[in-house]
Amino acid sequence: MTLVNWSELYRLGIPRIDDDHEHLVALLEGVLNAVAAGDQAEVVIARLDLFTAEAVAHFAREDDLLDRANDPDLAAHRAEHDRLLSHLGHMRLTLQSGVPADDDGSRTATALRDWLFRHIREDDSAYKSCVLRLV
Repeated sequence: MTLVNWSELYRLGIPRIDDDHEHLVALLEGVLNAVAAGDQAEVVIARLDLFTAEAVAHFAREDDLLDRANDPDLAAHRAEHDRLLSHLGHMRLTLQSGVPADDDGSRTATALRDWLFRHIREDDSAYKSCVLRLV
């Protein structure tokens, strides 16, 4: 089941960042598919942990790039990254303690998907012109 799809519309024209984004979308699809399939919490957590580790590595690369480009919105961008990491941590804790009866995990997973695509479309697109001068 495909719940997320990479689209060329999400490309920024920054090869390393675009590759990271495409990889994150594939990993997120694994998380969402595990939730949709009703997999055991341990399976979903393992996929979520992989997504989180890759997101942390991507955020570090992206922040470094924005720092080198002297992006004036770097602090706000880092704050957005921190919000996602907080959300991921909350999702992991929820899975560890048991999903509430009124949520099979799909609301949280959907919110995560929506955040990622909005972040790429809006926040990451905003730094594109600043960073393209470096690459």
